[in-house]
Amino acid sequence: GWNTQWSKYLDKFENEFSNYIGSKFAISTSSCTGALYLSLLACGIGEGDEVIVPELTWVATASAIKYVGATPVFADVDLETWCIDTNNLQNLLTENTKAIMPVHLYGNPAEMSKIMSFANENNLRVIEDAAPAIGATYDNQKVGSFGDFGCFSFQGAKLLVTGEGGMVVTNDEEKFNKLKKLWDHGRVPGTFWIDELGYKFKMSNLQAAFGLGQLENIEALIESKKRNYARYVENLKNTKGIKLSRTGKNTESIYWMTSILIEKDSGLKRDEVINKLKKLNIDSR
Repeated sequence: GWNTQWSKYLDKFENEFSNYIGSKFAISTSSCTGALYLSLLACGIGEGDEVIVPELTWVATASAIKYVGATPVFADVDLETWCIDTNNLQNLLTENTKAIMPVHLYGNPAEMSKIMSFANENNLRVIEDAAPAIGATYDNQKVGSFGDFGCFSFQGAKLLVTGEGGMVVTNDEEKFNKLKKLWDHGRVPGTFWIDELGYKFKMSNLQAAFGLGQLENIEALIESKKRNYARYVENLKNTKGIKLSRTGKNTESIYWMTSILIEKDSGLKRDEVINKLKKLNIDSR
């Protein structure tokens, strides 16, 4: 059954994941980086185009844009949420701007209502980098379900883990079919005939089975992250010189990583704090 049932758990995982996010379609990938890359291709982003991204994110967000020959244009981030500053978007808009790629950083949702309004007004595609934010919500809607595509990561440090892997979700059937064909070597569906350049960013059936098991316990995983964050808030509430990142209005973070800002006038130095924590066997970065 290794060949005839190669997608048994993949199909289940994709269906359950799309139901959880609230999107019509989902397709698993070998990484979130691959998911971002395929999404850009399916949106027709290429040479000479510009894509707005936040300055604070993992390199894969910008790398995927470079892969398709486009140019990442960096937007400032909000000091409270650490997500893209929507007040900065209009200043970055040019005739070459074709898309915006918000990042729900460390599980904290970006301001999707303003981002979608900005995109719709300027005919831009929206690809959500929701890599670390599985289950986070904005206006009671799961992140990843707002834009043309939403991309997630199951890499070893994330909330839901398959060792490596990712997922793309969308509500647009035409774009989904375009992405799926690119994902499947560019083959005509149901045949072995290739009529365009395609790629292979597939997840294995074994990984999908693992992910499916974790998805069944997703709410418990999220609650454990929320409890961790609440402990930091309580225990550090009287500590001067540091500020924890905060959620924006109408958002529910999954607090994938608890993050602090060392304030400029605190007298504290970031690297000194990291080194002192390390001596106490507390990891930070």
